[in-house]
Amino acid sequence: MDIWLTEVAAELVERPVMQGLFTFVAATFMEKPALVACGFLIAEGNLTLLAALLGISFGILMGDVVLYGMGRFAAGFVVRWQLVHPAMVARASTWYARNLLIAIMLARGIPGLRVPVFVAAGILHMPFWRLVLTDLISAALWTLAILSVIAALGERFLPVFGEYKWYAAAAFLAVIVLVNTGIARHARKTAADDAASLAIAEETEPAPVEPTG
Repeated sequence: MDIWLTEVAAELVERPVMQGLFTFVAATFMEKPALVACGFLIAEGNLTLLAALLGISFGILMGDVVLYGMGRFAAGFVVRWQLVHPAMVARASTWYARNLLIAIMLARGIPGLRVPVFVAAGILHMPFWRLVLTDLISAALWTLAILSVIAALGERFLPVFGEYKWYAAAAFLAVIVLVNTGIARHARKTAADDAASLAIAEETEPAPVEPTG
């Protein structure tokens, strides 16, 4: 396994464009695993930081734009079928307009928020180019920070495992995926519970009493 990975990575070193495409595709579908794997490859000298930074940043952007497009497509159904109360949509739109960068940074760092944040941005019709520019800047800063940390850890600890270093890297990556999945599921369950509680509260809220003259 380690020989195969090393040979493939070494082949990509001579092809920076292929490096960028490889990281772009990986990050589009699996952002955090791609970050960890690329960080270790950078530590081994089998991947350049620039190729990883560009490929992952634009891969993240592509995935987010797809989610945004799904939200734009679903917006008509949400409004027409009143899946969300109009007042909540209005409040959410105002908050997004003021705190778009905060929302995107939270989606970058907290597992489980990426899908709802960008789908909601589409539903709320956030300005496309403002979203793209903000998202690309945040993705680049996030990617640079995480790659730097993972690469530094890889340079320090991968040599300790000798010929088993890629097995150790794979185990670390599996832990990251499992933890990320667990946190995301918990976040989705919490959001669903909160939505259910809000719906029950709205249904049981007493109607205002009109004054009698």
